Amino acid sequence: MFAEIKQKVIEANPERDMANAKRRAIKLIEELGEVAEAWLNITSPQNGKSKSWNDVREEIADCLIVVMDVALTTLPGENQTHQWFIQRELNTYAHFEQIIFSILLELAFYGNMIHAGNYTHARVHINRAVVLTAELNMMPMPDQPDANIEFIEKQLLVEIDRKIAKWKRKRALKHTVAEGV
Repeated sequence: MFAEIKQKVIEANPERDMANAKRRAIKLIEELGEVAEAWLNITSPQNGKSKSWNDVREEIADCLIVVMDVALTTLPGENQTHQWFIQRELNTYAHFEQIIFSILLELAFYGNMIHAGNYTHARVHINRAVVLTAELNMMPMPDQPDANIEFIEKQLLVEIDRKIAKWKRKRALKHTVAEGV
């Protein structure tokens, strides 16, 4: 399934540029912040923004798309296709915060390594962020405690397709505006 998502991300953005690596890493931190915002609202007794567990799942899917896009960028000195070893197992919801903090830490290390020009170590950290984000996406949320892997994967693919279609529309509109059409 993750190979299918990877292919969808490649097709949605066939042109990755190392010049944008830092900006896209910061974009990923923004997306992670949106996961945190949705989670904080849904777990708050007030839930002032009327968020749902579906909002949390949507934001986590955004993170997966962006982290894969960042990780697919070929860094200087690289010429291979990147693979990630992602296990298909359900983590308990109790690990949610731990995984969020771990992703943030990996992104901080990635950004520092990119900034320092240490691309070998940057690759290690972004690959870890991909795996952690995949783990987050495979986690059943409290509104679906009995969800199994197949259900979660199907739900994730539907959300990825929806998000990538939106991403493609935005890119097409951006190119149309840039071309003055």
